[in-house]
Amino acid sequence: FGVLVLLIVIHLFVYVNFKERIYIYYVFYMMFLMVSIATHLGITSQFLWPSHPIFNGFLHTYISLGFVFMGLFVMDLLKIKIHYPNYSKAFNLFIFIFIFSGILNFFNRLLSIEIIQHSIPIFNMFLFYIGVKTFLFKRDLFSLYFIVVWTIHLFFIIIFLMVLKGFIVSNFFTRYSAIMGNFFE
Repeated sequence: FGVLVLLIVIHLFVYVNFKERIYIYYVFYMMFLMVSIATHLGITSQFLWPSHPIFNGFLHTYISLGFVFMGLFVMDLLKIKIHYPNYSKAFNLFIFIFIFSGILNFFNRLLSIEIIQHSIPIFNMFLFYIGVKTFLFKRDLFSLYFIVVWTIHLFFIIIFLMVLKGFIVSNFFTRYSAIMGNFFE
C-alpha cells in the first residue's frame, strides 16, 4: 500500500505542475484500486471506517469506478481518440458498463457482481488487444512497453483471481498479487 500511496502522491504533484488530465485519471484509478483491495482484505473496516461497516458493501462500486478511471487513463495514454476513433466507442461502452454496474450495486448486488465478473476479463483482453494493435500499426515503442507491462499486470491479476476462486493456495505472494501487479504496472 505504501507503493500505491507513493504513486498517488507523485502523480498528484505531476498533475499540479503539468495540468494534464491523464495524471488525475491515474490518481483516481490508483485510489479506487487501493480502496478496493483494502476493502477486500478487510483493512478499510479496521482503519478507515470502523464505525460504518456499510461502506464495505460498496466494494463492487469501488472496483467499477477503478475500471472507469483505468479506461479513461488508457484511452488518454494510447491516444485512442486520435489513432483509433472507432475503438473509443468501445471504451465508452465499457465505461458505461462499469458505471452502470457500480450504480446497480446499490440495488442488486448479485447482478452487479455478475456484470463485473464478466466484463473485467473482456475489458482486460480488449486493452491488451489495443496495445498490440497500436504497436503493430504505429510501431510506437511506448505501445510495446504498454504490452509488456500489461502482460505482467494480467499475470498477477490471474494469480489473484485463482486465489479467490480457490484454485491455488493463499499465501503472502498470492494474496497480495493484485497489489504487486499494480506495482509493476
